[in-house]
Amino acid sequence: MQRVKVPHRQGWMEANAAIGFSWQGGQGDEPEWWCEGAAYCLDRQAVERQLVPATATAGIMMLDAVGEVMRSRAALLRCGVPEHAHEAVRRSWERADPELIGRFDFSWSGRIDEVPRLIEYNGSPGAIFEAAVVQWLWFEEMRRAGHLPPGTDQFNRLHASLMDRFRLLSDGTPWHFTAFKDVAEDVGDETYLMDLAIQSGIEVHWLPEGEVRIDEAGQFIGLDDEVIDTWHRLASTNWLLDEMREDMAALQLPSARMVEPLWKAVASSKGLLPVLWRLFPDHPMVLPATYADEEGEVGRLFGTAGFALKTMLGREGDGVVLLPPGSAVSPGQEPSVAQALAPLPRFRTSEGEVHALVGSWFSAGEACGISIREDRSAVTGGGARFVPHFLA
Repeated sequence: MQRVKVPHRQGWMEANAAIGFSWQGGQGDEPEWWCEGAAYCLDRQAVERQLVPATATAGIMMLDAVGEVMRSRAALLRCGVPEHAHEAVRRSWERADPELIGRFDFSWSGRIDEVPRLIEYNGSPGAIFEAAVVQWLWFEEMRRAGHLPPGTDQFNRLHASLMDRFRLLSDGTPWHFTAFKDVAEDVGDETYLMDLAIQSGIEVHWLPEGEVRIDEAGQFIGLDDEVIDTWHRLASTNWLLDEMREDMAALQLPSARMVEPLWKAVASSKGLLPVLWRLFPDHPMVLPATYADEEGEVGRLFGTAGFALKTMLGREGDGVVLLPPGSAVSPGQEPSVAQALAPLPRFRTSEGEVHALVGSWFSAGEACGISIREDRSAVTGGGARFVPHFLA
C-alpha cells in the first residue's frame, strides 16, 4: 500500500457539497475530514488474496464468538451488556435478527504475503456515505480526468450491497430512521440510507434521536403515534440498552425489529476480543487479548511487551491507550481489554507522519468495500481523515 499525492479536482469542495457531503471540513479553521490531495494505492491481487478472504473469515469468527458469549451470563456481563438487557439480546440472537452492514478494522500494510491483523469490529459504523458514495465519485472524476493510471479500479461494492440488503429485508412495512439531528455526519449517513430504502420500495419515516416513544401497549411509536415496525439507528446498540433500562419489554417484542440488531451489542464490544483469542489462538489474524483485570493473564500474554488497553464500549479510538513494555494495569479502572499491539503502517506527508487504518466493509458474509482513515496519532480517533483509495 502506497500513499500517493494526486491533483485536487477542480471545484471539488462544491462537487462534494452538491451531493450532500456537508461535513467534509477544511474550510476556515475547520479540521479536514476529507483528504482531497492524496490517495492510497493498493495492489489488486493483495486485496483479493488477503483482505477479502480475511474479512469473510473474520465474519465467521465473530459470529462464533458471539454465540459463545450468549451461553453465559458472566460472558455477557464481561462484554458490557447490562443484566437487564440479557434476555432481549439473547432473543435477538436466537431469532437471528438480520443485520445491515458492519466494518472490520485491520492493521495491514497491503502486502500480498501479509495477513491482515484484526483490530476490532464496528457493528454500527459511521462514514458510510464517504465510503460508498464520496470516494466513488472522487474515483470516477479522477479517472475521467486522467489523474489515475490506466486500468485502475476501486474496491467498492458498498452501495450495491446496501441496496441488496434493503431489498432482502423489506417486508412491506415502513422503516423509521433516527440520528442525532445536530451531528451532520450522522444525519448524512442516515439520509443516504433512507434514500436507498426508498429506492428499494420501502416507506420511510425520519425521527430525531430521542423522539421514539412507547405507548400503553409497550410498542415503539413515532411522532404521529404510528407503530414503529422497523427501527434503524446509527447510535451504538450498547447505548440504547442503557437508555432503555426501564423499557426492555418493548425491545423484546418480536414485532419491534431493530436494525442494527440487539445482538450486535456483543459483536461491537471490545469484550469479544478475548473470546476470539481463546477460540482461535492459532489464527494469524487474531491478536492475543484478555480482560485487563486478569493480571496473571495480562502478564502471561504480554510479558515485557507493550499492549493496547481498550475500554469495553469505546468508539472512534475513545478509551484506547497504547502502553509501553512492562506496563501494569491500574486496579479499579473502567472495565477494559488488553490486546496485543499491531502497529498501523506509517506514511510521511508534508504535514508529518500519519498512521493508516484499513476498514473492510462487511455485508451478507462478504467484503464489499474499503475505507482508509489516517491519523497523526497511532490510535485512530474521531478526527482521523478519510482518504480515498484505488487499486492498481
